[in-house]
Amino acid sequence: LYVFLRFQFRVILGRFGLGNAVFERLWLKSDLDSPRWEATATMLKKVEDQFRNHSTPLVFILLPAPFQVYPDVFMDYSQIFDIDESQIDLEQPNRLLTEHMKNKQIKSQIIDLLDLLRVQSTKTSEVLYGRIDRHLSPQGHQVAANSLVPILAPYLIKNSTK
Repeated sequence: LYVFLRFQFRVILGRFGLGNAVFERLWLKSDLDSPRWEATATMLKKVEDQFRNHSTPLVFILLPAPFQVYPDVFMDYSQIFDIDESQIDLEQPNRLLTEHMKNKQIKSQIIDLLDLLRVQSTKTSEVLYGRIDRHLSPQGHQVAANSLVPILAPYLIKNSTK
């Protein structure tokens, strides 16, 4: 009940400084040149190298935050911090991370579920993220699984015959 109420009243609590809301700069257009993107891509390249050394296939899956799928939720959240909507780019983390991963010559497949979940959220009245917390709901898991199974199944079938 506590988590549910805290989540439901996050904007109001934040305005009074009573919430634990922290605004992540990665959504701001001004964070475009942050070293975080390069550092993350470097780490992911090392992960890929380790998997490759063990002849193990690797797929990177980018799961969007709920407010990337439901931007109106983010705009409510940004009000806490009095941030101008024009300074925000909700696609920036996915785009920049993918660009930096490609610049690092990461050869593993990168799957970004942002567009899929956005489209699905407009097609159906099903809620793709939890009402109490910000994780995928059962419906959200189903949408993600329906998209990922055809992509990942060949890896499983190929490796199960060894």
